[in-house]
Amino acid sequence: MQPSTRSANAGHAAAMALLLCLWAPAARALALQPGLSFTGQTFETASGGFTIPPDTMGAVGRDHVVEMLNSGFAVYDKETGAPLVTKTLDGFWRDAGVNRFDTFDPRILYDPEVDRYFAVALDTPREANSLLVAVSESGDPAGAWTGFAIDSHGPNTLWADFPMLGLDSEGVYVGAAMFPIGQSSGLPIANDVLVLPKADLVASVPSIARATLFEAVSLQTTGFNPYPAVDLDGGAPPAKLYAGAAAFLGVVQVSRVDGPIDAPSLGAQGAIAVDPIGIPPGAVQPGTEQRLDPRFDTRFGNVVERGGSVWAVQSVAHPETGRAAIRWLEIDAATDIVLQTGIVGDAALDLIFPSIAVNELDQIVIGFTGSGESRYASSYAVLGERIEGATRFGELLLLQEGVAAWTLADGRFGDYSATVVDPEDPAVFWTFQEWVAGPENWAVQITQLRVVPEPGTWLLVSAGLAVLARRRRRPRR
Repeated sequence: MQPSTRSANAGHAAAMALLLCLWAPAARALALQPGLSFTGQTFETASGGFTIPPDTMGAVGRDHVVEMLNSGFAVYDKETGAPLVTKTLDGFWRDAGVNRFDTFDPRILYDPEVDRYFAVALDTPREANSLLVAVSESGDPAGAWTGFAIDSHGPNTLWADFPMLGLDSEGVYVGAAMFPIGQSSGLPIANDVLVLPKADLVASVPSIARATLFEAVSLQTTGFNPYPAVDLDGGAPPAKLYAGAAAFLGVVQVSRVDGPIDAPSLGAQGAIAVDPIGIPPGAVQPGTEQRLDPRFDTRFGNVVERGGSVWAVQSVAHPETGRAAIRWLEIDAATDIVLQTGIVGDAALDLIFPSIAVNELDQIVIGFTGSGESRYASSYAVLGERIEGATRFGELLLLQEGVAAWTLADGRFGDYSATVVDPEDPAVFWTFQEWVAGPENWAVQITQLRVVPEPGTWLLVSAGLAVLARRRRRPRR
């Protein structure tokens, strides 16, 4: 007896429909799969002594993972996480040829275009100080570096704080907040913007002879704490800087560097309208009234440009729960129009100190610390993917669970974190996040994350393929 053609065709059609639905863009579910994960420096083990906060920062190259904190500089093997180099932050700068003390607020980037690392920091807080800049002499961060010190303010009545690092195909850019000598709180009164020709830094004899420092620039030009974009598209100037500190008022200020990289100009680009949003509260911790770092604001965690879009993240107060949450923005790099924005939040957690990375496939990873009434400060990440033209973020992924409350220094934490794309594989991200490893012991967790198909999606696809295969193999009688 021959089976009903109508029944067989219906089953075949159903199986094909299932497969088409599963593979349709709207249903293409992805997930983050943790890979190598290890603890870097901690409050107890840091080579630079006891430092609060660590100012979590890191970069990833072809063969190495680099961690750069207030407490020290460390290089790890990318395959195993084994430490290769560990030194104090002051020691790093001395070895790079810059004999400075009390160095702080480090930033570091790996540039795959030239296979070099770029680092910045500052020295002597609350006093006349210098912008410190260094470049690795090869793609090996454990090797030699060349460093420079640039006076942050000629008249020496202001000091530089909170440097921010960006780059494009032609330049390396640094923004820094300027305060009156002796003042360590409140709002900055100006900004420095440093422009360095990249070709000069990566030359056989690195030089800053053609660098330009725009000194004590008015806040009307740059806004508070302007962040130079990390341009991953390999674009050339103009380079833009984005200031998110006034976003609670509904404004993101933009400034731009124009002209030849060795004779640039700096001016105000304008303002981007965003939804006004609250300043985030300090993060709740179990078993204590001490919140983590109640001195919050809406400065951008970092700013990256990819595929003609600028992506940024900032800490905010969730408009519904009031908890600390993360707002992300996608801005058209050419027109400064906000293309999309959203909030990542959790009803049981405060999410703090976010950083964002975007790969060439429009996959986005945000790394951050999460803390709440039932969760000590822990390392987290979340994946976003573009589905039918809109970016959607999935569930929060716990990477390293905290084990105690942090109460030292009035709960001072942060001040920032790092999340980057692996230069050897666009489906791999790395995030550097602070967590609490024990009483009075902060730690930094370094985690590799791979974007993979969501397990449930693969199971359904496999089931559909199996149904289809059985239909095709069924013998005729």
